[in-house]
Amino acid sequence: MSATRDPGDFVCFEFNLVKDLLNFVFKRNPSCGSTINENRTVRGSRKTMPFEAKKDDEHNLIIHVGHGQIHFADIEAELAACFGEEGWTRHSLWDLRDANLTLLSAEEVRTLAQRAVSYARKHAGVKNAWVAVAASDFGLCRMSEMLADGVGLSLAVFHDYDEGLRWIIT
Repeated sequence: MSATRDPGDFVCFEFNLVKDLLNFVFKRNPSCGSTINENRTVRGSRKTMPFEAKKDDEHNLIIHVGHGQIHFADIEAELAACFGEEGWTRHSLWDLRDANLTLLSAEEVRTLAQRAVSYARKHAGVKNAWVAVAASDFGLCRMSEMLADGVGLSLAVFHDYDEGLRWIIT
């Protein structure tokens, strides 16, 4: 006898995973933009971080470029370093094309999404775009998008970097 699952269970699972991921990202200090989390190593380089944060003052934007295997703590640290107590004061573009999110659990995504929502509530009108190409990473990002829908966080997920950037600046 096989157990049937309610389709809503999967949506809740996805929502919670995305929410956790977003919360992690939004715990960072607003002074991000240079070297953050310098003790992490990625893909054989000695002092490379899983995220590089770059400010784009022209578009009031922070671009977070992820590299290699990303852990919950990496996203949590990026959120804290870039957003901290002030919350989201700039738009964010998360470029995850060179990243791998497969180690994140549903509970971690849920936690990150909750944190992201709390940061976003501090400043209305701030947009967040996630760009992911791997199917599994895109799916995790979409779960975050579903979790954020209707709770004060403007989040969209894209396969194409330029499309995500256009969405933010328009």
